[in-house]
Amino acid sequence: MDLTKSLDFIKKDLINNKDFNTSYLLGSSAKIELSNKRKTKYISKILYMSAASRSGINMCPFSTKTCRDVCLGHTSGHAALTKNGDKTNLVEVARLKRSLFYINDRENFLKKLKNEVKNLVKYSKERGLKPVVRLNGTTDLLVETWGVFKEFPSVKFYDYTKSKSRMIQFLNGKFPKNYYLVYSYSPENKQVASEILALGGNVACVFDEKKSKKRKLSYIGKRFLGHTIIDGDSHDLRFLDKQGGYVVGLSKKGKIKNNPFFISLKEVK
Repeated sequence: MDLTKSLDFIKKDLINNKDFNTSYLLGSSAKIELSNKRKTKYISKILYMSAASRSGINMCPFSTKTCRDVCLGHTSGHAALTKNGDKTNLVEVARLKRSLFYINDRENFLKKLKNEVKNLVKYSKERGLKPVVRLNGTTDLLVETWGVFKEFPSVKFYDYTKSKSRMIQFLNGKFPKNYYLVYSYSPENKQVASEILALGGNVACVFDEKKSKKRKLSYIGKRFLGHTIIDGDSHDLRFLDKQGGYVVGLSKKGKIKNNPFFISLKEVK
């Protein structure tokens, strides 16, 4: 794999060779591992694919400009690390391959996904753990149409979404009980976020403050949009958060320093 080539060049090569399959779909992350460590009754897995339109197809149809500008799918973590002279890395290429697999061979993609979830259920049962899966790791797809929730009732699924319609359906009990959603804030959807909070849904917000071992994040326990801010960094299992209209506070991460996506501490009361 020539990583000195652009991701678009690699994408064309993968499509021409129909090289979509990947060794696994469900993986992990630093925060997922932190969740597994701190919430010891659970074992979590996450599906990472190419965010927004990086695969050529918009995988985040409800995204906003500010969230695309700072997207953690390519501005932080392993996906943001490139060696001198390289234009991409193996993490991004793997996410691209999963996306192309999903786009071009949906039937086998879902078959592989369900097999991996099945193996996770078996692994969890043998160890007395509760299996958890986040399908929209760096996407915002209609995963409720994939048929996995009802097929695996013992698995807790959860996601972040910017879709008002999906969030309202969740709050109205239209989704299976083993699927949880938290709304994802952007400046562009501020009014919708306020509506979701008023309806009792939780909203994840990124504040303009980086986490430090030396001090506590200043916004925790304060209020934004008239609702109490709780810590969203200690783990990623959002269904374990306090419920009933809380702001799930996340600290700023990644390479981007200034962007309206990050909520100014001046807006925190």
